[in-house]
Formats: sequence, C-alpha cells, structure tokens
Amino acid sequence: MSEKKTLTCGEWQVSYFPNDFLSLSLSLAEKGGEFLEEWQRHFPREETFVWNNYGVPSLFVRLDGVTTELRDSQLSGNWLIFEVEERPAGLGLSSKINPPFKECLFRMKRLWPEFFALISPKRTGFDDFLWLGQDHVRIGGPEDLPSHSLVLVRAEPEEEEYHILEQRSISTLKTKGCKMYGERLGLWRKVSINDINWDIPFVLKPLQGSKTKGIYIWHPQRKKEHGCSTRSQILRAFQNSPTMYMQDWIEPFKRGDHYLILRVYYGWDPEEKRWKCLGGVWNSRPNLLVHGAKDSFFGPIIFSNP
Repeated sequence: MSEKKTLTCGEWQVSYFPNDFLSLSLSLAEKGGEFLEEWQRHFPREETFVWNNYGVPSLFVRLDGVTTELRDSQLSGNWLIFEVEERPAGLGLSSKINPPFKECLFRMKRLWPEFFALISPKRTGFDDFLWLGQDHVRIGGPEDLPSHSLVLVRAEPEEEEYHILEQRSISTLKTKGCKMYGERLGLWRKVSINDINWDIPFVLKPLQGSKTKGIYIWHPQRKKEHGCSTRSQILRAFQNSPTMYMQDWIEPFKRGDHYLILRVYYGWDPEEKRWKCLGGVWNSRPNLLVHGAKDSFFGPIIFSNP
C-alpha cells in the first residue's frame, strides 16, 4: 500500500491511502445506473421537492457492495449489492480522499438547484460543509433555515419536527433508511425466527434503519471473527423485532487481515434524466461488519464521466 494519511472532520477521523486506488469499469458504472433506475421505481414515495420535480428519491445516492471481479486494481464483472444508501453521508470526506470524485461531484452539483444542509443537533458527526461550503450548512431546527430554501435534512425519521420541510427536501426525510425496495427487487426477504437456517451464512437487517444499526451477521464457519453475531444476540433481536429482512451472505473482498467493500456514489442528472456515476471510495476493516469505524481504512475509486 502507499503512504497512509489521516483526515480529521469534527468527531470523525479517517485513515486513507490516497494513491491506492481501484478503477471502476465503464460497464460497471453503467450497470449501477441501470440498477438505480429499477430501484427508484420501488422506493416509497414522499411529497418532497426531489420527488415532485425529478421523480427520484434523492439527488444523490450511494451503492454499497462488491463486484464479481477485481484484478490488478480493476473492478469489473457484475455488482453484488449490499444496499442503496439514499441519503448518504461521506461526500465531503470522499471529496478529500478522492480528487477525481470531487471534480465529478462539483460538476454534477452545478446542475442541481441551490440547497442548504440542515443538521440535527442530535447528530454526532457530519461533513457536508466540505462540499457544500460552511455558509450552506446549518445546525438546528427548521427555524434556522433561510425561508423557502431547499434543504438536505440530516435528521432521523423519528425527529418529527423536521417533517414540515418535506416539500422543500432534496432527499429522503420520513423514509430515510427504508429497505422495502430490497424485498421488491429480490435482494432480501422478510423472515421471523422460525425461518432461520443456522447452517448457512446470512445478514439480518431492520425494516428501516441506517448506519449499520440493527445489522446482524451470522456465519457458522466464522463465529469467532470480529463482526459476527452470536445466536443469542440474534434471538434477542427477534424478541425486539419479530420481523426482519434476511439477505444471503455476500463475501467482501479480502486484503490482508481486512475485509473491503465499495462505496460508489451516483448523482441524478436533471438534464439527461439519468443516474451518473461519480466514483467513490473503498472501505476496509479487520471486521466483517465493514463501515466507517476508527479501525477502518479508505482509498479512492476512480471513475470520470465521459
């Protein structure tokens, strides 16, 4: 690997390798956009600005997953998708880690209407000022926004005081983290405790949620690896949520003692009316539950739109 660097953003500290890039093939980038066209047809509608004006759940989304082929830093083959983050964080940090991604993001942003990011005081970290600018970020409630401005709301669906901003929102609000689309697309299925086959690996997800909350990994051959849940943990989870989604196990890439996944962003082009790949970052961790934890490493995924 190349030299490691560290980037601090509020409470977030990110370790990354700026020159250790993976390259996304044009075919994969286009396949991701085609998948999102299908995804948007199955995501529950809200009366948001972005739905009413563009017919999509969000101006930007992120595909999390792996591909079937990785050879000499070149990603190709087909997507194996963990899920779609329809109001993803990390754009600011990714723009620091990956300069070509920043160029694509800012080129796309010029096609979008102006909006502000409104951050709930309950949120522990955010990076939107790194790509929207400090003057377009507010921390507080709806009263802290300029009147009638469009808004990216960084608050949980249960924070109902933000729901009055629905018609001004450029992304999801009440439906943040809703995973209904995956059932409709065949990515996962609803299960109860009686449906569990303990002999095969799987991942359990909540019906609605984000930030790896409520995610349980079961792998009978890797019970002692970091990130795997125990049988008792899963049984307790079903006591709290009698129904969850089950996804078949998808193997992450392996790099040394780290597991590696891909986080690739797409932006909605309102002129061409299609999803365009912006690039993104790879995320690795010595843990099967890969996300932006303190022991994670990041690096750039390169793709430039023609």
